[in-house]
Amino acid sequence: MAQQPELLLLDDYSIGLDAGYRRLFLDDMKEYLKDGKRTVFLTSHVIQDMVGFVDEVIFLERGGKLFQTSLQQFEDSFCCYRLKGHYDHNTVQCIEAINPVIKNIEAHADFIDLFSFRSLDTVADALKDIDMSLGNIEKIPMTLEDAFIGYTGRY
Repeated sequence: MAQQPELLLLDDYSIGLDAGYRRLFLDDMKEYLKDGKRTVFLTSHVIQDMVGFVDEVIFLERGGKLFQTSLQQFEDSFCCYRLKGHYDHNTVQCIEAINPVIKNIEAHADFIDLFSFRSLDTVADALKDIDMSLGNIEKIPMTLEDAFIGYTGRY
C-alpha cells in the first residue's frame, strides 16, 4: 500500500491478525480507498468485515457457477423466510423441488429457513402450489454473514 497502486489483490488479508490489528488494517484500507481512484480485490473468511467496505460481491459456487452483484443489491434482495414447526425430510425435499424460487434451505428442529431472492408472497404461493400448509411464515432479518451462509449453504 505504501506505493499507492491502483489495483491491490489481497487473499484472506486477516489471517494471523488479532481483532485489534484487523480493525486497524480495515481502517487504513478505508482511508486508502476513500478517493475512489483505487481498486482492491480481496477474499476473506470474516464476512462481517465486508460491511461498509466493499461495493460488489462475487460468489463462486460449487460447479463453477459465478454470481456477481452489488453488495447493496444482494442485501436488499436476498431474504430469509422462516416456517415454524416440525418438518420431516420429505417436506424439505418437496420444498427443494420449487427451485428457482428457493435458493437454499436450512432445516432445524423447530423450523425451516428458506432463502430466496423472491418476495414473501412469491415464496408463499410456491409453497401453496406444492400443497404445503404454511402455518406461520415470516421474514427474518439477516446479517451479511447470515445471508452469505444462506446463499452458499452450510458445509
